[in-house]
Amino acid sequence: MKKIQTLISAVALFSFSLFSSCLDDGKETIVLEDEEVAATGIYRAVPKATVEKLQNHMPIYEGDNPPSIEGCYLIDPMVVVYCEDQGNGGYDPGEEVIETKIRFSNQNNGKGTIDYEGESGSSREVGKGAFISGDGNNFTAYFDTDGEHDGNSGIIKTTRALIISGTKTSSGIKDLKYAFTMVKKVGDVDDELMEEGVYRVFKDKDGLAKNSTWTYSKKYAAGQPLPSIMQKVK
Repeated sequence: MKKIQTLISAVALFSFSLFSSCLDDGKETIVLEDEEVAATGIYRAVPKATVEKLQNHMPIYEGDNPPSIEGCYLIDPMVVVYCEDQGNGGYDPGEEVIETKIRFSNQNNGKGTIDYEGESGSSREVGKGAFISGDGNNFTAYFDTDGEHDGNSGIIKTTRALIISGTKTSSGIKDLKYAFTMVKKVGDVDDELMEEGVYRVFKDKDGLAKNSTWTYSKKYAAGQPLPSIMQKVK
């Protein structure tokens, strides 16, 4: 059961049934390969294929004693590990995209929750009360984020399922992996952003997302020099 729960937690937010569940006395029921597993919190019905896909590209750390990761980190240079939509709007492995700044706050290991903010070029987003797992210096955090992207014809509203894994060090986050699915987008009248339902995985090229400070800026809103993590290649 522990193994099944670990796999499910790794990709719960990547499931199309992100918030669907069967409730029974405050608990949920996971259906996986004709098995039913009582679960709470982030565990949801997750296709086996989704589990296998994600594990091919990033580590998932289990455990209820993750390190403190509160603070701000800069992922730069940020490069592609894998795009499910490669060749159909997605990037090639190794391609560089615009830097991303992330900030974690309000970490509560007793509840396994943490808050998140992110800024990447002309996009920004927040994730509240999300989940964190891990042990020692290793962690994996899971977020459902609401965001905005400055599109050519106005603001595009986005909802993403985001998973971040890495190893906390005094200098930042080592071997950080940043993966997400575009769950929903509203207002993309010019078809600028990736399609809903596919996922992408990125990393810091030099292996360390360095400690940084949070200073929100829209400096890339017009004519940003590199493509964004959500952009569709045309």
